[in-house]
Amino acid sequence: MENGNYLKQLVALQDDMANLFNMAILIVDCFGHPVDKHSGRTAFCERVREDPELCRRCEKCDSRGGIEAMRLGVPYIYRCHFDIAEIAVPIVWEGSYLGAILAGEFKLRDSGGGCRPERVVSQLSQLPSAEFARYYGMLPIIDQDEVIKVSLFLLHLVGTLTSLFSMAERQAGAARGTDGFRGLAPFDRGFEAPAQRWSRNDPAAIAQTGSRERSPDEHLTRFDFTETLVHFPALKPALTYIMENFDENPKLPFLADLCHLSTCYFSRLFARAMGRPYSVFIHEIKITWGKDLLRKTDLSVADISFYLGYACPSYFIQRFKAATNLTPGEYRRFAVKTSERMTQLAVG
Repeated sequence: MENGNYLKQLVALQDDMANLFNMAILIVDCFGHPVDKHSGRTAFCERVREDPELCRRCEKCDSRGGIEAMRLGVPYIYRCHFDIAEIAVPIVWEGSYLGAILAGEFKLRDSGGGCRPERVVSQLSQLPSAEFARYYGMLPIIDQDEVIKVSLFLLHLVGTLTSLFSMAERQAGAARGTDGFRGLAPFDRGFEAPAQRWSRNDPAAIAQTGSRERSPDEHLTRFDFTETLVHFPALKPALTYIMENFDENPKLPFLADLCHLSTCYFSRLFARAMGRPYSVFIHEIKITWGKDLLRKTDLSVADISFYLGYACPSYFIQRFKAATNLTPGEYRRFAVKTSERMTQLAVG
């Protein structure tokens, strides 16, 4: 899509879909950052994204929604930090997760079935003013069966477009006398198959997408800093933020600001409280969580690295091996063998 004409056509398609579905449409990268125009944005979300802190929370929701869609292999319906519904459809190229198509900025009509999409952040944001509340009341309300139809359409659209690009690449490779590339494994090997399991007559199915299996964060070790906070209560906002935002690598100035401390003083206080500098502490936490996910899930190493906020899998692998003397793959095989051996001993 480096060609400007492709981008113009994509934006025109987004605009038309936004008008047709009465939803905002946006493409984001794997970190939740927009990569093109935001089509059909509501007045409420327009105002929200003008606020740097609220915009950061929006992008966090977009990132987590896309990652969950990639993990599940189907469109993922979730609620953001303002309790607004969104659809995320993953974009996968040659086995790598690139980002997602998002459709949303609507409220889901209560069908009485008791099924609601899960919220991807633990805390809701408060409406800053009466103006925001007025715009919030203007958000469209959409039935669950319509959400299913839009989700299926976007799923098939992504599959079709990536298949066409894959075909074009192969043809270009043949013209160059090469093999092109291996193709889009997730799409070529039945990425759309999960959609066939959905019933168009079962509106609740789409709302349950995110709850069919445990979310990876449910496998993460929960650290108890109660005793530390008795002696260093000023660090509570920072430690809470780190534990709740496992997919980020917050910088010292940001955490210091959360605690209303200078960066220099926060750094010294944190090192005293935790017994090691923040840079060492955050990587130790990430490695522990990496071990949790390697032992308890079948997520790929690349997926785990993105889930824990690493910019690229190679850096996660490098940090993991430095800490354990094993690559993530070696650690997983060792953990599986150990678990099997313990089970045999218990049974025997």
